[in-house]
Amino acid sequence: MPQTLLQIAWLVLGLAWVILIAFAIFRIVSNKAKKDKLALHVANLKWVTLELKIPKENLKTPKAMEQVFASLHALGADDWLAIEIAGFSHSTHFFVRVPEEYRNLIEASVFSQYPNAEVAVADDYVDRFGVDLPDQTYDLAGAELMLARESAYPIRTYPSFDGLRIEEEQYLDPIATIAEVMSNLKDDEMVWLQITLRPLGNDKFDAWKKEVQEVLDELLGRKPKQEKLSFFKWLGKELAPFLKNLALAPIQPPVWSGAEEKKEEKPQGKQFSYGENEIIKAIEGKVAKFAFECGIRVLYIDRRDAFSKSNVSTVVGALRQFGAPHLNSFKLDDPKLTFLESRFRKDATELANKKKLFQDYRGRVMPSKPFVLNVEELATLYHPPHSTVGAEKLARLSMRKGGPPPDLPVISN
Repeated sequence: MPQTLLQIAWLVLGLAWVILIAFAIFRIVSNKAKKDKLALHVANLKWVTLELKIPKENLKTPKAMEQVFASLHALGADDWLAIEIAGFSHSTHFFVRVPEEYRNLIEASVFSQYPNAEVAVADDYVDRFGVDLPDQTYDLAGAELMLARESAYPIRTYPSFDGLRIEEEQYLDPIATIAEVMSNLKDDEMVWLQITLRPLGNDKFDAWKKEVQEVLDELLGRKPKQEKLSFFKWLGKELAPFLKNLALAPIQPPVWSGAEEKKEEKPQGKQFSYGENEIIKAIEGKVAKFAFECGIRVLYIDRRDAFSKSNVSTVVGALRQFGAPHLNSFKLDDPKLTFLESRFRKDATELANKKKLFQDYRGRVMPSKPFVLNVEELATLYHPPHSTVGAEKLARLSMRKGGPPPDLPVISN
């Protein structure tokens, strides 16, 4: 009898491994099919570069741009766009790089909030350098940015800047610092800021919402933070005890880990400080608005004979104003830096990172590990400057082109 039970146990164990291997193969094949389909879709996209031109007397706050981003959430789940601020020694420009099929959506969204603006097709400014940089004439430095904490925590947004104004006419535009940095460029210096964004579809939004809820539960003391397990770690933690119990079943009854666990005690009421309440309120506010998967890149380009990589710090420093110590902020993605401390093959690694950064910027590539920003955060980072912004080199409209009046008489032959 024990021998028969052992044979059955081994048979069940063999079937379990067959099912496991078949499931793994299915996942690999399924994921490859999805990637191939997405790659074909991306290859067939036709892109267009649009420049946003805003009149000098723009009195709209970033709230208007928040509504624009809310409209852009209508993009397809596999589609994305890039919003960019390009600073040159002579002027600073706002661009949107988008699949051509969404051009009308961009124009309608912008005009609905900025009726006196212009959205014009422009040449892609990146093309002036061809397909490869650095080259013999120009060098570059830059970085990809990421969030310092989980995406559940928001960055500092425009309402907090608005609350600092002293008088009504002294509006504090959060984009003013970036505009000033770009207005101080000289000769052949260039600073490019790119934000790639893709709408967080229903499935991804639900998954992100669960992550946010876990953060909230931890802050509220509802349950301790749980370690996120990869598929193979899960196998080691969950499947291994099952197989062990299965193998020992003929000689001893199974012991399940759940039997050893104590009943979860109901948490007692917790008193929160003002700061803790503000954090919880900010997190709940972030998840209540439309959200996008995002990536941020910063590039500084100049001729080799005048190049100074320290200027990258100035640009990144301008983004520090969007950080809040108790919430979230931006930090450099260290493995992708174009300026490294002394290390093995330093020069070769820096050059490879520079070329990869330029190629990703040029292709408007979504990062492999995007973070989540909602429409309020995006509007804080990218919006037409308010008329109070004094940066001299902002490219603004002195007047807007208009069509003929509808009642203009027409002379027919």
